[in-house]
Amino acid sequence: MKYKKEELEKLIFEEKLSYEEIGRRYEVTGAYIRKVSRKLGIELPTRQKNPSGWKPHNVGKAKRSSCLFCKDTFTGFHNTQKFCGHRCSSDYRKEKKFKHYMANQKEYCIDRYVFCKTLDLERTK
Repeated sequence: MKYKKEELEKLIFEEKLSYEEIGRRYEVTGAYIRKVSRKLGIELPTRQKNPSGWKPHNVGKAKRSSCLFCKDTFTGFHNTQKFCGHRCSSDYRKEKKFKHYMANQKEYCIDRYVFCKTLDLERTK
């Protein structure tokens, strides 16, 4: 292999060169130097750190909400999020449609007499 572990360690830790500078010496990219270093078993230091006191701009803006279906609390990604997941959303819609059907059965049974008759039989069992 054209890269030696000892030589790379010397350039990274002792001379404290950037990965890009080391890459220019070997005529490759800095990303490739990092990849080769990891393969050789060199534990690479983190080069970029956030300044002290730095916070992302959206810290503390997550909204805690209560799911309309299961009533669990969750952290919403959007202010308009009403459900904790896709399953609760679909179950809520199914339940809502069924309640509407039960309240307005005659409206549904005009064209679907056989379907409504089987539902009435299931309910009486």
